[in-house]
Amino acid sequence: MAVRLEPRGARRILHLTRVREDFVAALRREGSVVVLDANVDVWAPVYAKVVGYERPIQRFHARDGAPIERTLHRLGAATRTAWLHEGRLRVAPTLKTAVRAAIDWALERPGNEVLAVIAIHVVELALRAALAPDDDGLDAEWARAGQLPETLDRVRLELGPLLRAWPGRFLFGHYGALRGLDAMADADNLATLGDPWVNIEQVRHECAYLGLEDWEARLEAMCRAELEQAHGRLRTVHRTRPGRALHVGAVVPGGTGWASGVVVRRSDGGRPPRPPVVGVADLLPRALDRLGSVSALARELGCDRRTLRRYLAGEHPLPENLAVQAASLLAPEGGRKPLVGE
Repeated sequence: MAVRLEPRGARRILHLTRVREDFVAALRREGSVVVLDANVDVWAPVYAKVVGYERPIQRFHARDGAPIERTLHRLGAATRTAWLHEGRLRVAPTLKTAVRAAIDWALERPGNEVLAVIAIHVVELALRAALAPDDDGLDAEWARAGQLPETLDRVRLELGPLLRAWPGRFLFGHYGALRGLDAMADADNLATLGDPWVNIEQVRHECAYLGLEDWEARLEAMCRAELEQAHGRLRTVHRTRPGRALHVGAVVPGGTGWASGVVVRRSDGGRPPRPPVVGVADLLPRALDRLGSVSALARELGCDRRTLRRYLAGEHPLPENLAVQAASLLAPEGGRKPLVGE
């Protein structure tokens, strides 16, 4: 067991980390044990911690049962940090950009009827409230979530018209509560809004418990896994008619379907970026599209992930040496795969 004390305002929170006893007993039973896990890269270190060695892993890729069109609308500031301040929602420009992007994307295919949207919990609540301005029950739920009434007024004023541009039906869900959302299996479109990063200190604590050094890699893997679970609500393996999937954020969802053939779009929403180095504004996003993850690109460039994300968001100009390295990643030689969407 690992113990961590976390100061939170005037309180102190004691975190105890261990593996569930019944799960430990199951893994350590006599005879062969097979674990079926859709997010094995996240949980394999836990299995190794329990049994004392790295277990062999077999990966089986299930194909989509019907054609699925997947789109990544890259928006760097689509995060909990950008949209919440001290747990309270801010109607930030990038939040409106994300909602508008999802609606515009869904409207591209006339005849679609159902749009499923998954976001962080407070954003999901805001979207539901924006569509139902006279629902007192949602007002009460908003207050119980610790949100400000004046923010709810802004939500309904600014997000309501964007959502009402969709003529069909909505289904809503939020990260962390995805199991059982089987109604989304029949949705024509599924959009996830924002990257579901978990608490950094929590991940560092878990890595210390598991004996892992690269907490940033685990942080990104957990984010990608949550997005994979969200897009799994389309039940693509069992699907018998075409569907569409969209993520608005900077992280590519996990899963075989998102490994190739993804259409990538970009948005300039949020704070105005600082002027980039002339001629290299598109280098990093294209290199990221090629490699598929911030972690992989950071390794190639020898750059810290957090710094790289600032370059991607336009918060800092890209240094010339990194621009040269990024350009080399896009060169045709070396057998690199074509850019996603090209």
